[in-house]
Amino acid sequence: MPRWTKSISGGLALFEALVETRQADLLANAYEEPWGKGTFMSRKYINSSLARLRDRGKKALAKALGVKFEDFEKR
Repeated sequence: MPRWTKSISGGLALFEALVETRQADLLANAYEEPWGKGTFMSRKYINSSLARLRDRGKKALAKALGVKFEDFEKR
């Protein structure tokens, strides 16, 4: 298994665990702070990272942010 696959799997597990243990605010802050303060390039890197997430990870992050998955995809 490639190293990046393990990283993505670990990230997904962390996303889901934070949402399930009612710590989604930590996940939301980790996403929203750099997005809100970031430059165009930092947003480009955030979007690039998000594009690699599987739907389960995106759904967990969307839930943490309090948005619908469909709306999150448009961000």
